[in-house]
Amino acid sequence: MFQMKRVPDFFKQVAVDAEGQIETYIAKFEADGGKISESEKASLRDPAFVKRAVQNARVYGVGRQSDRILSAFAAKGLTVAHISPNEGSFILGSHPTARYAAPDGRKDLGHPDVELWLPVASDVAITLYGESGTESLVKLNNAGVTKINKTIFDQSTVVASGARSVLDALIGS
Repeated sequence: MFQMKRVPDFFKQVAVDAEGQIETYIAKFEADGGKISESEKASLRDPAFVKRAVQNARVYGVGRQSDRILSAFAAKGLTVAHISPNEGSFILGSHPTARYAAPDGRKDLGHPDVELWLPVASDVAITLYGESGTESLVKLNNAGVTKINKTIFDQSTVVASGARSVLDALIGS
């Protein structure tokens, strides 16, 4: 999951409503009997301060380790998927993972049937799946590769592939 913290598409997901939060904190502070001058309010509402607060909040949010996510990962096994050259190749995307819901529709990583795929080479992808402590190697067919590629393609702003034909197929789909 630390891979996600290095991509611009992930940063965009860490939304921060700084102006709204500042107004909420001012109102709460005053409701609790606190006194805040108009110049202090103006300082908090200053666009330069707001911009810095947003950046600090994003850095904090991205830098934190989620115990819930780490626990979910620890409860799963590791599956490595390898594909042969005639089955295509994986793309890389600015949002590099493909997540698939469990049959019951749940998407949380703690669910044993939720899959989160991460291509690590043009012919290899990994996922945390199965029971904790287990390792497996699977072969993916072209349909599996295309499914992962399509998911990454659809959610990324930038993609790359060693094979032009793979990108052409995704653009045409």
